[in-house]
Amino acid sequence: SRPAGVASARAAASYWGAADGTPDAGQDPFVAANQAYRAAVQPGGDWQTVVSRLDRVIEQYADVLRSHPGHPDAAYNYEFVVRYRAAVAARRQNVPPAGTDEPPSSMHGLEGAPPPEGGGKQFRMLVPMLPDERREAEEAARGGRRIRKG
Repeated sequence: SRPAGVASARAAASYWGAADGTPDAGQDPFVAANQAYRAAVQPGGDWQTVVSRLDRVIEQYADVLRSHPGHPDAAYNYEFVVRYRAAVAARRQNVPPAGTDEPPSSMHGLEGAPPPEGGGKQFRMLVPMLPDERREAEEAARGGRRIRKG
């Protein structure tokens, strides 16, 4: 019998090396949970269906964490899927299939991306002033005493 580490490494290699998109998860439940996540988001669909698929994936990652509490990748993936599920449920819009270059469903474009018309040059960067600079600016704004003429 092979050690558990070798079997886990073979399952992971099979998972990441599958060319046809249907890797064999083998005996490793973490790799099976990863495969379930890919299968859940790949086809896209209406938001209720995606949320229910992600619920099953969350359960698989929770099972991995119950059996291996110190598994950092499973903990990260669990938190990621929980947050992604919450975002899909809050948005309440259909989810496009993974890997498609569908235009964004928002009129504002992609979050964090520059405006499509290149209007980024109109923005100025504001840098906070140091305390000494602030005092100098306050003194300059006050000005001196006005002298009346006449």
